[in-house]
Amino acid sequence: MRRTTQAPTSAVYLRCYPRDYWAMEALRRALEEHALRLGLLPPVAYVDDGVSSRQTAPRRAELEAAVAAGAISVVLIPGPWVFALDDAAARQAIDALVSRGCEVVELPTHGALRRERMMCGSATAGAPATEPVLLSPVPA
Repeated sequence: MRRTTQAPTSAVYLRCYPRDYWAMEALRRALEEHALRLGLLPPVAYVDDGVSSRQTAPRRAELEAAVAAGAISVVLIPGPWVFALDDAAARQAIDALVSRGCEVVELPTHGALRRERMMCGSATAGAPATEPVLLSPVPA
């Protein structure tokens, strides 16, 4: 019997306050492209546009439920600030996802993405120029 390995199911989480459709759309596309470069399935987008970090974020709650149910195994974010502006609260949100078996990946910086694109035509094509920024602890 032949076994096939399916790529992990991924999601993108974005939150912005005040509402900024164009910035959110640009970040969503960048995260989706990064997911595909990492060999993940096209991600499901969870977007809380116009939701303050002091408010309940309905799409974040849906994402957390999907992670808890095992439906999402990788969450891509532009930075921890999407969960909270306070570093400790943002870390707590990431830790909660990781404790449920989810990997959290931060989008590399713009310069790193540009270097990766520039290398596409070089002899090292096919090998990523940058590694994803893992916010999840690396297994020992």
